[in-house]
Amino acid sequence: MALTIGQVADAADVNIQTIRYYERRGLFPTPRRTPAGYRQYADDAVARLRFIKHAQELGFSLQEIRSCSGCASGTAPPAMPSSGKPDKRSRSSNRGWVTSSA
Repeated sequence: MALTIGQVADAADVNIQTIRYYERRGLFPTPRRTPAGYRQYADDAVARLRFIKHAQELGFSLQEIRSCSGCASGTAPPAMPSSGKPDKRSRSSNRGWVTSSA
């Protein structure tokens, strides 16, 4: 089922302008459009937006998020499983991965 930009924004708890910005920056795929010009998003759009927002919360820049393999394929990279929680790893201040002792 196709979702409108408003439905996606509400479900992902982001502003409509955020979605448009992510599209312009290449973080979010450009959706197909109806003959009237309305955006129609796939069902996985909400999960992709949540992934982007969560990666930002973890300290990743938009450039880093865009360049990660997870954004390109729509799946989370190995260090951040689909559950959205880091996999016993955390970001160090020098932007490298460090394994926690937990």
